Amino acid sequence: MEQLNTWLWIPKELQMKMITLSVVFALATSPIALAQAQAVPNIRQGELLVFSFKIANSTKHVTIVDTANSIIYRYGTPGKVELEFPKNPDNLKKYFTFTWYSRPDMGGTNAGLDEYTLSFENNGYRYEIQYSHYYPDNATSVGIRISDPAGKQIADLAGDSKTISGSLLSLRDDERLIQRPWYEL
Repeated sequence: MEQLNTWLWIPKELQMKMITLSVVFALATSPIALAQAQAVPNIRQGELLVFSFKIANSTKHVTIVDTANSIIYRYGTPGKVELEFPKNPDNLKKYFTFTWYSRPDMGGTNAGLDEYTLSFENNGYRYEIQYSHYYPDNATSVGIRISDPAGKQIADLAGDSKTISGSLLSLRDDERLIQRPWYEL
């Protein structure tokens, strides 16, 4: 007896969407994703970690997640978000700008360097989440810089590089962000 294909009556486009959603759901609810959500503060079930770090000498964390529709920035202590941006994302709007500079390690004065910045504006204030890695010393720095509406820097919070999870580099070429390589600045 021949087995019937139960997918025949479903349009091909809908079949692909159903398969994609099944895979995303499986990944988001996998033991690895759930463990990740528990290890990194202020990440919710179904979200994927992009980048996170703890503010040095503080209990506060910066957490950037991917909700499949948008990138979300969160700041606060574990379990208590003090700032979330954007609050109600519109899929068609680009809220963030990603800027990067990478130089391969050529030795001497041309030492390897990676610098990534994710920035956004909220109520006129500019937030810049920064990451840099200097290869000769294997030195990494991370932090967040905040400027007021007049452009005056009001905070420069260093992060603890030992607490970094994820990578801002994963946002490179993400079409949901404005992309600005260093040579366009």
